[in-house]
Amino acid sequence: MRTKSFCQGALLGSLVCFLLLVSCYAEQDQTTSGLGVPSHNEEFNTAADLDEGKFKKPIPFFKKPFPPKIPIFKKPIPHPIPVFKKPLPPPIPIVKKPLPPIPGFEKPVIPPTPIVKKPLPHFKKPLPIKKPLPPIPDLKKPFLDEKPIPFFKKPPIPVFKKPFPHPIPIIKKPFPPLKKPLFPPFPIHKPIVKKPIP
Repeated sequence: MRTKSFCQGALLGSLVCFLLLVSCYAEQDQTTSGLGVPSHNEEFNTAADLDEGKFKKPIPFFKKPFPPKIPIFKKPIPHPIPVFKKPLPPPIPIVKKPLPPIPGFEKPVIPPTPIVKKPLPHFKKPLPIKKPLPPIPDLKKPFLDEKPIPFFKKPPIPVFKKPFPHPIPIIKKPFPPLKKPLFPPFPIHKPIVKKPIP
């Protein structure tokens, strides 16, 4: 039977990536063959570094000039406003008014009012007639007979005793058998193989 390998494409892809990484990040001294021969790129780089020192010119240091100062124009102070003081008004003359003349007459006295007494009547009010009080009735309870009051005894309350309930029968469960029952043997069909005659 043929069995398919798991993730064939993933394995191939990982191998390709690994080879690319090794080829990109290998040391510059070694070539692809791995013999340790220096590459031409390194020679060109060293020559360029040596020639760079000959033709290197000093760069002059230029300072950026400061911008011109902005002229600050100060506003002229305005002329002071003349303060004219208002003249005070002339003083008001205080004229005192003379008091009115007090009259020499007095108010007339009112004559006293006469006290008029009402004449009292000549007859007297009759006194109320006293009525005799009604006699208080002498209500006495009649004496009871001398016979003794019969004393009735209450009949005794019968006490009913509750009958005892019937005893609950205790049914004991039979114990299970100690030995498990043996099941009949399961028939096994064996093929009859005939031995070949020698």
